[in-house]
Amino acid sequence: MSPESCGYELNPQSIFNYAYKFIVEQGQPSVTINKFTSCVSGCRYLGDSGLKCAASCLFTDEERQYVLDEGMNSGSVHNLRSRSLFPERLYPFFQIINSIQSAHDDAALRKQGEEWSTNGDFVAAFKVNMARVAEDYKLELP
Repeated sequence: MSPESCGYELNPQSIFNYAYKFIVEQGQPSVTINKFTSCVSGCRYLGDSGLKCAASCLFTDEERQYVLDEGMNSGSVHNLRSRSLFPERLYPFFQIINSIQSAHDDAALRKQGEEWSTNGDFVAAFKVNMARVAEDYKLELP
């Protein structure tokens, strides 16, 4: 699934709306739990149980699989772009997607000592972060 496959035209507002609604409906962040320590090991483009992050929910299944096949299941969209893995069709929206990814990651994780943990009420924190993104890009909340 991607925004276009759901009838969205690609523009900053539709990308924002799609990611916002997708993550709120998913209800939890895309993270991976370290099986040895039971601690969160970070956000993932495709997490445990098929969860997607706010950036990767915008990718087609083929684009996401290509990223995974190239060994990139975490890191910033800047890393994807520097390795020519960021989907070309989304290049015009790179900055807003970067901001949306940060809204997800910042809502999902907090550092506690040397370990990461999930951040309380993820959806509430994500909505607050996305309100900032909307303000920065002069967008409306869905």
